Amino acid sequence: MPTVLDAQMGIANETTYNAPVTVTRFYRPANGDGLEFRPNRVQGLNLRPGQVGHRGDMRVTPNGDHGGPFNFEVLSKGYGLLWEKLLGQSVSTLVSGSTYQQNHTLGGPLKPFTLQHAVPQLLAPGDTQLKARTYSGCVAPSWGLAMDTNGILRLKMDVDAKSMATGTAMAVFGE
Repeated sequence: MPTVLDAQMGIANETTYNAPVTVTRFYRPANGDGLEFRPNRVQGLNLRPGQVGHRGDMRVTPNGDHGGPFNFEVLSKGYGLLWEKLLGQSVSTLVSGSTYQQNHTLGGPLKPFTLQHAVPQLLAPGDTQLKARTYSGCVAPSWGLAMDTNGILRLKMDVDAKSMATGTAMAVFGE
C-alpha cells in the first residue's frame, strides 16, 4: 500500500508532439513537486457607461497549459534519458556487456516527452492511493544543478506541458 511519502515520475520519448506514450524511465522527485494548470485568461475591454471596473462576464479562458518544477537528487546511473531532454542531443554507445557510455551535447531543439506523475492522495484514515496524471507535449525549458559542501548533487528542472489526462493507468515503477 502506498504512503503519503510515495511519489513517482516517469518519462518517455514522444515520436509525435503531444501524442502520449507509455512512460518507461522513472525518477523520484521531491515531495510537493509537480505541475499545475496555468490558465491563459483574457479580459475584454468593453465597459458599460458609468462603470468603473471591468465586467466579470467579459473575462474568458480560451486556453492554458501545465507547468512547474521537479527536484531530484542525481544518481550516478539511470539519468541518460533525462539528460537528453535537458541538453538536446545524446549518443549512447555500448562499451561492453551491459555497460554504456553516453555523450551529451548542449544544443538543438527541445525534445518532447510524455511525463506521468503519480501523486499520493489520502482517502479514509490509514488509506492512501497513488493518482496518476499523464502530461503530453512536455519540454524542459530551464534547469539547474546545485550541491552543498559535502552534499548530494541536486537537479531542478522546469517542465512545460501541452495537455494533461487523468484516465491513463499508472505505469509500473521499475527499479
